[in-house]
Amino acid sequence: MMAIPSSIDPASWARATACSRTLAGYPDLEIPISPTEKALHRGITDAAACHYRFRLPRQTRNHRPSGLAGSLFDALDQARSEALGARWLAGIGSNLATLLATDQTGPGQLQAWAFANWTGRPTQGCPEQLVSSLAGLSSLLNAPDDFAREAHCLSLSLEKDGYTIVSGCFSPPLLPAGQASREENKLADQQEEDPNGTPQAAANALSADENETPGVAPPPLPESLRREYRVFTTRHDRIVRAEDLATAEELLGLRAKLDSHLVNYRRMVAGLAHRLQRLLLARQLRHWSHDREEGMLDPSRLARMVASPCQAQVFRIEEEGLFRQTAVTLLIDNSGSMRGHPIAVAALTADILAHSLERCGIKVEILGYTTANITGGLSANEWEEAGRPHNPGRLNALRHIVYKAMDVPCRRARANMGLMLKEGLLNENVDGEALYWAYHRLSRRTEPKRLLIVISDGAPMDRATLAANPRNILDRHLHETVAWIEARGDVKIGAIGIGHQVERYYRHAISLCSVDDLGSVLTAQLGKWLT
Repeated sequence: MMAIPSSIDPASWARATACSRTLAGYPDLEIPISPTEKALHRGITDAAACHYRFRLPRQTRNHRPSGLAGSLFDALDQARSEALGARWLAGIGSNLATLLATDQTGPGQLQAWAFANWTGRPTQGCPEQLVSSLAGLSSLLNAPDDFAREAHCLSLSLEKDGYTIVSGCFSPPLLPAGQASREENKLADQQEEDPNGTPQAAANALSADENETPGVAPPPLPESLRREYRVFTTRHDRIVRAEDLATAEELLGLRAKLDSHLVNYRRMVAGLAHRLQRLLLARQLRHWSHDREEGMLDPSRLARMVASPCQAQVFRIEEEGLFRQTAVTLLIDNSGSMRGHPIAVAALTADILAHSLERCGIKVEILGYTTANITGGLSANEWEEAGRPHNPGRLNALRHIVYKAMDVPCRRARANMGLMLKEGLLNENVDGEALYWAYHRLSRRTEPKRLLIVISDGAPMDRATLAANPRNILDRHLHETVAWIEARGDVKIGAIGIGHQVERYYRHAISLCSVDDLGSVLTAQLGKWLT
């Protein structure tokens, strides 16, 4: 037992430590204390007692992650112990509240907020999204397994969101944009090497399909999608990487500009990312296999058991879901009609979805589609030189943009999203061919579950093509392409309309009037699209 600080009355200290040993049921309990903690020693001893009496069982500790997330998990574990002690004896709650009212930093602040939330005390300074997350854990305090699982998810979310707990509040890292990017890339280079020392990004590039190499034309349409749809020439069509359309400095500047447009939505974005991750992880970790002959009794099968007592298949088993075997492509309309607030909303939507899905182990790629010119450019010039033949088909050159490849981490592609604000980038949109290009990339993935999400503001448009062909040529081809992909059944399509209705093209579609709709709409729909 450590020496008693001289500033503390020995009799008082003896009573406090004896009480703590009794409460903890641990006769050899040692209580560390410093002279500066004279007025708080009852709270310290009660905290130690609660830790020994109510801490998570050993078998649930395998949910504890490593690194900073592990420290946050420990803080939630201790807060749970103290909250259960406060519910047991009101005096413990009063002593612990006094202790936790002192200035807290790091995981200690999370512990203080959690304890206050779970004992009905004010949580001053706690972000709203964290308050709701902690409230969800409150009902699980007496269910150690469920609590440990949810605490694991919350700890990882707090760590991977890139947020740190500083002086009692959550704030994003304050590195300058360029320095942050360099630090991220340096860390990525250290962490993403294969056992042979080859950077993983380079290995992924070596395995890319030649038909999808940036700088070449997109793959040709299949015969079934060319029966009533013509293309005058594909000579000028190109797949390009976002990095090839702007310098690194330009991308960082554009990303900063995008962030400045969305600064008022920062808190909402963090909360949405957390809710999406909780939703997906809950579905992944709470997947049930029904009609088993052993396991937990399935309440939905009770009627069957009563009607047929000899029926043995009335149990269920909890299994890990298949989200880790899922690939998602985000295809963003980069047309001129998206200029301004809509394209910023689209970029924000892609960022939220990509980061949230990646944290759940789901592969994500982000693609964009536009044309090289507004008036047709080289393709239209060649048509003019050919004597303007009747019904030439699509007359503009396609520009398909890869913002983030499937195997590239989101942090490496973060600056690329700012490219959408570059002047002169947003031209026309030929949706049918872009949709087939994205499908072609996704269909070659090995994951058994594949989802293609289109983010657009409405109908396809290319003035050069529509001026020389029937007015419904692009609209009809988009309908045909969507029907063709859905008939094949190997890729599921969902669509998000920005400011316009897209339900007339896509069977699974939602519409957003503003960025404020992201939280409620995406949280409700994304889980359905992935199942």
